[in-house]
Amino acid sequence: DYHVWNESWFIRPDLGGSYNGWQVLDATPQEQSRGLFQCGPASVRAIKEGDVDLDYDTLFVYTEVNADCNRWIVYNDGTKKRVYCDTEIIGRFISTKAVGSNSRVDVTSNYKYPEGKGI
Repeated sequence: DYHVWNESWFIRPDLGGSYNGWQVLDATPQEQSRGLFQCGPASVRAIKEGDVDLDYDTLFVYTEVNADCNRWIVYNDGTKKRVYCDTEIIGRFISTKAVGSNSRVDVTSNYKYPEGKGI
């Protein structure tokens, strides 16, 4: 399973200079934001650093690359029991196309620290 978004290079006076650089813009947003189907521009640096209180759907993109995969049993009485959790499967191979070729470039480290490290 995968999802695609775009990145654009922005100067961010609205967020502060430390958030200048690559920004996530999702042309196929998964849910409404402020009443519209939109996502971004969310600072890639903010996503990596866990600065999820910023505007522009930073929290949403953060969860897209850092989510856990869980499986649950839901019983007839409505109670639930988690039977599986994988904390490493989501956000493992965040990629872009190389400049000048069709090669894949792994940009995962731009979005998140290695599992168990960082924030």
